[in-house]
Amino acid sequence: MAPQSTDLPPLTWNDCWEGEIVLASWAGFQTRRGPYAAISSPGQSDGSARLIFDTDGAGNVPPTAAQIQAYRWLLDHEDEVSAVVLDTIFTEYPRFRSEYLDAFEEGDEEAEATAPAITQPTQLRALMGLNAVFILPMCRDGVGYVGFEFGCDWEPEHGLGVLTHMNRVVEIGQADVAFNSNRAEDDADE
Repeated sequence: MAPQSTDLPPLTWNDCWEGEIVLASWAGFQTRRGPYAAISSPGQSDGSARLIFDTDGAGNVPPTAAQIQAYRWLLDHEDEVSAVVLDTIFTEYPRFRSEYLDAFEEGDEEAEATAPAITQPTQLRALMGLNAVFILPMCRDGVGYVGFEFGCDWEPEHGLGVLTHMNRVVEIGQADVAFNSNRAEDDADE
């Protein structure tokens, strides 16, 4: 049975609670709704993404109060959270780019086009897009952790993940960072 809360969108059970979310702050990026966060449309995203309430193996139980609080917090502070996430990705992009380009011959034009040098965060819109938002059951100060899974041109196999708590980035890395309950638990214990 789906959780009954007027605060949540319609959710269905599929080893976790799944639904849809639209975060306008991610509109205009790539549309990454395909398998493994692949590009699913040549057009720009409207900000929609899969919404996943992870029960961390507890089974078919409703989202916790901390998860609902995290979801509310995200909606109420969307612009602030997305700005912090995007700034963190932009800060780390030179490292991601370098790691990607290391796999190619120096001066490979196709590789350079896939992971071009950029000078501002808005340039990431052409290189990545939001696939899923994970609301984890671990919490700190009564608020759960939120993970963002992105598909990105420079890492088509492993994607990009950002784990947050409220408006703070906890970790950035491959896509699995977005739903890494161990890292969220470690941060909650700090």
